[in-house]
Amino acid sequence: MLRRGATVTAAEPGPGMAGQLRARLPAVRLVRADGNALPFTAGAFDLVTYAQAFHWTDPTRAVPEARRVLRPGGALALWWNVPDRAVPWQRDRNTDCAPGSPCTTAATSPPTRPACSPPWTRP
Repeated sequence: MLRRGATVTAAEPGPGMAGQLRARLPAVRLVRADGNALPFTAGAFDLVTYAQAFHWTDPTRAVPEARRVLRPGGALALWWNVPDRAVPWQRDRNTDCAPGSPCTTAATSPPTRPACSPPWTRP
């Protein structure tokens, strides 16, 4: 979105992830906050997203907060990275990440998580 000219603001409560964001995307405005209590004015955004992070919120608080900071006609987008095993390249990509492997058991520590396979490139 940033490369397409959008103004991007990130809300991140944790110092580790905030540091990762700052190192990789220094042009993004970063606010230390969580999705349960967004420190933004009502109607401030066209889009609110949670990528892989919504499970850290209390949906009964986070959804009303997202709606509050959205402009009329704005959108809330949630997504998770879940492979579709019916798609051959996704199934094959994840064969080395079977349940109980270091890739799945270390998922709570992304900075030290072992690489499961080479970096993904679109087929």
